[in-house]
Amino acid sequence: MSEATILLVDDDEVLGQVLQRVLSRQGRNVVQAGTVDQALRLAREHRPNLGLLDLCLPDGDGVDLAARLEAEVGRFPLILMTAYPLRLRDHPELARQFSSVLTKPLNLEELRSAVETALGNAPAPVEAPSASPAEGPRFDPAKAALAPRAPAPAAPEAAAPPELVHAGAAPEGAPEERRRPRLIPALLGLGILLIGLLLVLPVLGVPGIPNVLHLLAEKPKDAAASGPSSVRMVKGKADTFDLDPDTVKELQVRLAESPVAEKALPRLLEMSGSLAFNPNRLAKIQARFQGEVVELGTNEIRELAPGGTTEPSRPLNYGDRVFKGQLLAVVWSKDLGEKKSELVDSLVKLHLDEENLKRFEDAADSVPEAVIRGARSAVSGDLNAIARGRQTLRTWRVEEKEIKEVEAQAARIIASKTKRDLDKLDKNDGNKNKWARVEVRAPFDGVIVEKNVTINAIIDTTFDLYKLADMGKLAVFANAYEEDLRLLQDEQARRLPERVPWRLHLTADSSRKPLKGLGKDGQTEIDRIGYIVDPNQHTNLVIGLANNADGRMRVGQFVTASVRLPPPLGVVSVPSSALVEDGKESALFVQADPKKPRYTLKRVVVTHRFQDMAYVRSQLSAEQKKAGLSEVKPGEWLVTGGAIELKAAMEEVQAKAKAKEREKKEKEDKEKVKGKKGK
Repeated sequence: MSEATILLVDDDEVLGQVLQRVLSRQGRNVVQAGTVDQALRLAREHRPNLGLLDLCLPDGDGVDLAARLEAEVGRFPLILMTAYPLRLRDHPELARQFSSVLTKPLNLEELRSAVETALGNAPAPVEAPSASPAEGPRFDPAKAALAPRAPAPAAPEAAAPPELVHAGAAPEGAPEERRRPRLIPALLGLGILLIGLLLVLPVLGVPGIPNVLHLLAEKPKDAAASGPSSVRMVKGKADTFDLDPDTVKELQVRLAESPVAEKALPRLLEMSGSLAFNPNRLAKIQARFQGEVVELGTNEIRELAPGGTTEPSRPLNYGDRVFKGQLLAVVWSKDLGEKKSELVDSLVKLHLDEENLKRFEDAADSVPEAVIRGARSAVSGDLNAIARGRQTLRTWRVEEKEIKEVEAQAARIIASKTKRDLDKLDKNDGNKNKWARVEVRAPFDGVIVEKNVTINAIIDTTFDLYKLADMGKLAVFANAYEEDLRLLQDEQARRLPERVPWRLHLTADSSRKPLKGLGKDGQTEIDRIGYIVDPNQHTNLVIGLANNADGRMRVGQFVTASVRLPPPLGVVSVPSSALVEDGKESALFVQADPKKPRYTLKRVVVTHRFQDMAYVRSQLSAEQKKAGLSEVKPGEWLVTGGAIELKAAMEEVQAKAKAKEREKKEKEDKEKVKGKKGK
């Protein structure tokens, strides 16, 4: 079984490399697949003797894969690997087609035992069925083993080339007694030749007969022996071992470029986000009065090239840049016209009532007192109506200039009535055409990012004619995970009254050129941290501003925000590649002397994980030390390459040592039992 082919199917690349190395040391030929399709293709090409299948695969299920392998390739032993054993406990029928089930994280000793058992009980490799399941009946190895074997058809004469036929062989179909006399001389001649070679070899410097017989009798060494035997555990030091230089090269063990620094590196907190409109510089342009749109603003006439043509005037459109106070639209409002007319009527009526009151007062001796009081009441009512009309126009944000024009119109009407030329006034009054005119102007410099209005459209006060945005200042909305929120809050409190700086760049920009802020030095800063955590993503908004004076950035573009935070106390920074984690514990290997291949496994406490770095405790409590955890001290050299292979090799040696101790103890127990029986 030393040359058995094993099909390994697992999408975990790291685990696959470890298993391939462990099985290859035992002399196995391992073919690796990460998906169901790859596994089926490799199985048809290599005809494996054993399959190691993961339960959860990217494109299928290990149980379904086992059925497809049996249907398309034939039956051979299968071992299932899973990190979810509860599923098999609830559905034991899923594991019936497997010789054994191993639970992740894998125990290497259990893995070797399961492989040896499966290969020891495995039948001879089964040839693939000649027809695919779609073309013919499904191949059943059990039925094939029970069915009577048909005699093999005789090959035609021309099928075998003449040079492959042995010179001493009898012709096909000859009786057995005719072949035997020719076979014996051939065997005797071969024996004499071997004896002659064995006698001559010592003269040529080749080992003689005893040595050759010894070599023939010696069992072939398992490839696994060279692996674990090169790992020598150091007595008196837990999890410490020495390696041969050749094994160091084979495992590709590499040290970090420098020892562990005394001061941990700053934490680089990266957040993903996007650009958005600055909410403080985003305006919905609406009319103050409902009415009909009779005119649209036009683009500013600008020169396209120095001394060249100019862009023709046209109505404003999406994407046009406008300036503060620029006319955007004109609405003809019936309500505004009526309210101005009411003010004019009140002014004219006041003039008439004041004249009546004066005449009554001049003729007070002949006019009853009640008539005079009625005239005074009329004047008072006119004054109240005028004040009410003015206040209404001011409430509607009508400028004082327009109110003065309404009062001037009333004065002209009063004067015209006196001269009896009202018809002439109506024809020549230029303000008449502006009586119901409502002008909509830009509140600040910006870009039209939404246009909803056309000529002759009837609108009300809630209708958005345009949406205007200041594209020179864009908001940045980044998402900080809930577990990182406390770090940002602590840094914000530490820097008060200053703001926390952060580095922004467009995610799609491969140059990672930083975006500029709004300050004098162009530094970007966090403006505020949101107060609502997303219940689905468990993220919180972090808000800032970016300078877009050149107008090249667009709303919605993805950005990456980076914040450098000081490290916590009692930690050191280690490369992420130095950590070996299996879901239960975190460990790393320390090499005390970079020139001596002696390594010590330390089980450590990881406080924070980042993309290329992690924080590990350099100070532990007494309870943590008692639990077998170790501190990482400044100045120690860490293994960053081949750490996973080192742990696998160490566990392999430790497992064999435990097995020997167990066998020794069992043997001693048996001897004690025999001694008691003898007494």
